[in-house]
Amino acid sequence: MMKTTEPAGRQFFSAFEIIEDAVIVLNEAGRLLYMNGAAERLYGLKRATARGRALEELFVVETSARSFPEILRRVEWEGDWRGAARLTTGDGRRLALDWLLRRIECPEFAPFAILLVARDAAARDITRQRDNERKLRAVEEEWERTFDAVPDMIAILDKNYRIIRANRAFAKLLGKRPKELEGEFCYNCVHCADAPIKDCPHAKTMQDGGVHIIECWEKRLNVEMISTTSPLYDAEGELVGTVHISRDVTAQKKAEQERHKAEEQLRQAQKMESIGRLAGGVAHDFNNLLTSIAGNVELAMMDLDPNHPLFQNMIEVKKAAESAAHLTRQLLVFSRKQLVEPKVLNLNEVIEHIQKMLRRLIGEDVELKTILSDKLGAVKIDHGQVEQIIVNLAVNARDAMPNGGKLTLQTANAILGEEYHRQHPHAPPGAYVLLAISDNGSGMSPEVKAHLFEPFFTTKEQDKGTGLGLATVYGAVKQGGGHIEVYSETGLGTTFKIYLPRIDAATEMVDKTAAEEMPKGTETVFLVEDEEIVKDLAVKVLQRQGYQVSAYRNGGEALKDIEGYDGPIHLLVTDVIMPGFNGRVLAEKVGVLRPETRILFSSGYTEEVIVHHGVLDDGIEFLAKPYSPHLLARRVREVLDKG
Repeated sequence: MMKTTEPAGRQFFSAFEIIEDAVIVLNEAGRLLYMNGAAERLYGLKRATARGRALEELFVVETSARSFPEILRRVEWEGDWRGAARLTTGDGRRLALDWLLRRIECPEFAPFAILLVARDAAARDITRQRDNERKLRAVEEEWERTFDAVPDMIAILDKNYRIIRANRAFAKLLGKRPKELEGEFCYNCVHCADAPIKDCPHAKTMQDGGVHIIECWEKRLNVEMISTTSPLYDAEGELVGTVHISRDVTAQKKAEQERHKAEEQLRQAQKMESIGRLAGGVAHDFNNLLTSIAGNVELAMMDLDPNHPLFQNMIEVKKAAESAAHLTRQLLVFSRKQLVEPKVLNLNEVIEHIQKMLRRLIGEDVELKTILSDKLGAVKIDHGQVEQIIVNLAVNARDAMPNGGKLTLQTANAILGEEYHRQHPHAPPGAYVLLAISDNGSGMSPEVKAHLFEPFFTTKEQDKGTGLGLATVYGAVKQGGGHIEVYSETGLGTTFKIYLPRIDAATEMVDKTAAEEMPKGTETVFLVEDEEIVKDLAVKVLQRQGYQVSAYRNGGEALKDIEGYDGPIHLLVTDVIMPGFNGRVLAEKVGVLRPETRILFSSGYTEEVIVHHGVLDDGIEFLAKPYSPHLLARRVREVLDKG
């Protein structure tokens, strides 16, 4: 029997009235002491009629893990029980419930009471379903956000090429919203085609279930893409479609191409530099031989009657030597070892000066057109080299137009910016003067263009060219601090664009006159030359012209005699590159001992001894090899007269 007072019971039970679950309180015998409003509604009972009655009297418990009396005994001994119960109420309703029974021990209920809390399982399932749906929606929303956040273009396709889903990046590429693509054929959206394209990766994946990767240029969209197509299976393992992921690699490919271009330009520059060093060394040695050959032939011709049978042979030998000397000069220009005398020039004036020669050179069937800028800036470059550049390119253009055509020479001021410098690292940004020489001839293939400036490379027939013309142009432009670019396509002609640094200075007149007579003298000349054949020739020429000559093989021998020589030494003629100390060092030592002695340097190779980047240091007198007896005599006289 319950021994609690009514007020205490009401106070205890009032707490259950606000609970949504159905609550029943039973005494130790299983009879109902209390039920809250939720229990009345769930079981279809009234508290007034149900109080004091056993639970089995109120409804029929059809199924449960245990019989109800067993459940009560377990609660009495173990303290609680939880499980599912099916029952039929007095008004015939069938309920599936979750029950929780718990033993309550407190002074108000002696010896104990049993609390039975019931929850409608169907309501629980609905709540759980709603909770699961909410969670599912959250997962779907997160997946959608992730799907759209991926920068790669993603499309999910069914087996019939229709787009099931597309992310924002894919839709943006096509200029649409993702929803607008659903149900569309992928080949129609991407390629504007009416059928799958050749080598379609979706078709391959649907055929073999494999992953396929392709790289392609999508011309319509102006992008280069790498696409990966992976198989999509349903829950039963059936292949139902593909996942297509594409990445825009246009910028990456462009950067790679620029890097490869820069690397190729570097390799080409290194190759040209190596060839240049070899060519310069060969020209240096060859010049010494030519000086002796041509000089001795010329001396022999002076002593020979023009009617002598050998005189004509001598002329032919001299011509051959002059041709060889021309080749060595071209090699030196290419290797940037030729001595130059830069002057401030206007390219328009140079072009106008050689127009007549160019017209004779290219022939009547080639039209010569000039487009010269009115306010052209000045450049500082050797006059002879500019003419050589123009002539060599004109000859090259003429040979590319055997049936006639048009040769155009154009000048303009130009500014090369940072973008051009990135594409052509050897052309610093700045102000330039542009010389463009174009023809509408046969053009050239990329293979020919790759070897264009290499010495001895030629596409002409045997004996039709040396292969040094364009190599010479390249060397002259580089020695002038400029940059050269070639634009050519087979059958469409060729354009050479030469950029020379623009300067602010007044142009200088070029004196082309030269004395032809062989001047004489009686002064004392010390000659230092390590090449025996060149030394012997120079001695013969100078003694023939009346000079007192002392000759030496190296600077050490010469310096020893100079220190002990009592008379005046009017001129020292010295080679630049020699064993022991070089000509510059010898000249400096002589300048201390005999400051009145004039110095004339001679060399066929411009090492950085008396020149820098092919330009003579201030105050230096120089005689380039190979030289003729006339030129040697004239330069010696000129230097002596300056003293």
